[in-house]
Amino acid sequence: VHIANGEWYLQGWCHLRQAMRTFHLDRVSRVTLTDIASTHATDAVPALFEPSDADVEVQVRYREAIAPMLADFVLDVYESDGGVAPEAPGAPVAARTRTAGIRVGDARSLKRLAARFGGDLEVLGPPEVREATAAWAQAGLAQYT
Repeated sequence: VHIANGEWYLQGWCHLRQAMRTFHLDRVSRVTLTDIASTHATDAVPALFEPSDADVEVQVRYREAIAPMLADFVLDVYESDGGVAPEAPGAPVAARTRTAGIRVGDARSLKRLAARFGGDLEVLGPPEVREATAAWAQAGLAQYT
């Protein structure tokens, strides 16, 4: 089992295809453990699971309410802002924001994160990642007009 870009995958032998396959875990309906000996250990590992130095650090602003869901991605929290001091007694969590650096395996995966959290997450930079995320969102909106 592997986690890549926040998604869970199962890598294993597919008896139907007679080859190593990577399965998106939330689409697996039934897994059966067998006594069949593994004879496919020399098959290539899919590129998705190869170690990579291509991780991208991105600066984002997000509402504190979603902080627990970003915990695995956050490298450094730079500041809290949003007009309400985070330590102010009784300050609603929804009104507070954080600016942080997060690490993603691929800049494209940031689009999924931004979509998942809607207006609760804003991509600040680098500029090319912000522009690519904005263009992706605009293309999606254009499909509804």
